[in-house]
Amino acid sequence: MSNSEIFRNKGSIFGAAIIYLMVLVMIIQTIFTGNTKSTLLTIGIGALAALKFYLILQRPLLEISDEGIKIVNPLWTYTIGWRDIIAIETKFTMSVQVGTQVIYAWAAPAPGRYHSRKVHLSELRGMDIANQSSIRFGESPRSDSGVAAYIARSRWKKFPEGYLEFGKVLNVHAIYLGAIATIITLAGLIIH
Repeated sequence: MSNSEIFRNKGSIFGAAIIYLMVLVMIIQTIFTGNTKSTLLTIGIGALAALKFYLILQRPLLEISDEGIKIVNPLWTYTIGWRDIIAIETKFTMSVQVGTQVIYAWAAPAPGRYHSRKVHLSELRGMDIANQSSIRFGESPRSDSGVAAYIARSRWKKFPEGYLEFGKVLNVHAIYLGAIATIITLAGLIIH
């Protein structure tokens, strides 16, 4: 993908780092104060919690390029060419309609419904929003969904014939890691 731009939720990396730090402190404390059973349980549960927050907070991203868009969600990764896209919406999160399928981007959530009341008209200049007197909250230039949709729509207009083969790939690494963490937790429950 040429001339690509990566988009992530503003606070996702920071939030995930705090969770990882808490899990690490919990595991280190149990290693020094607990027995084998409690240590295995804590490592397994901590690994499951870290995996969960990795999938929900850190993994989602959008890669917007001249050829198309790549949407990385917790379990699935979608690759879509600009010519396959029918619409880009921002109702609950930024979404891309491809044929009859609507793909939601976890990396670009919309804010609460009252957020659009705080947007000043001067912030909407140059955003190609038809009715600037009443915008949807997901279109706000201060929201993740609004910024991501603006970037995606501007690339879509520049390169309407951009071609990427449509792809949908399962994140098998997350499933394997979840299975390993579950086995460690079960081993902690079985050991006396």
